[in-house]
Amino acid sequence: GAHNTSSVAGDGNWVYDTITLDSGWSGNAEFFSNPITTNDADWIDIWTVGTGRTTPPTVTDFGLAMQSMEVTTEDSHSSETLHYVVIERAAGTLVDRQGKNVSWRVDRTADTIQQYGSSNTVNHNLGQIPMWGLTDQLAMDGGNGGFANWEDSPFSFTTITPYIQEDAW
Repeated sequence: GAHNTSSVAGDGNWVYDTITLDSGWSGNAEFFSNPITTNDADWIDIWTVGTGRTTPPTVTDFGLAMQSMEVTTEDSHSSETLHYVVIERAAGTLVDRQGKNVSWRVDRTADTIQQYGSSNTVNHNLGQIPMWGLTDQLAMDGGNGGFANWEDSPFSFTTITPYIQEDAW
């Protein structure tokens, strides 16, 4: 979906717009979001949330906003269009254009993922090394903000290693 917003969450000001999804989703949905426009030259990130800063989104409680983290000069930002993808938790195999089987998985990590180098290793059980991955932060325990990223060489035969970066600087 797409959502236009001027809501900017930041250190101590965790606002968000409520998004209403169509019915028919199970309770096992995952959420990814990204800005699609650049109406303002200043840096900004996106966050998805449930009923509050520390609560991940659900199919009935889904919030979306831009996020400035601790960068207070970013708390005022032009409206942007944010895209979001909601997908059911699942795993399977697709066949690519060359006829090769490609395993995939949509899942959620444990509640706490910490900064770079904190051994945030998560088992994926694909039985092969992933070629790429998506990561997004769905809630935050710390009150300063942050965004999800991947460690150097984040994929192994059985694990992935994400981390949280607290500032853009």
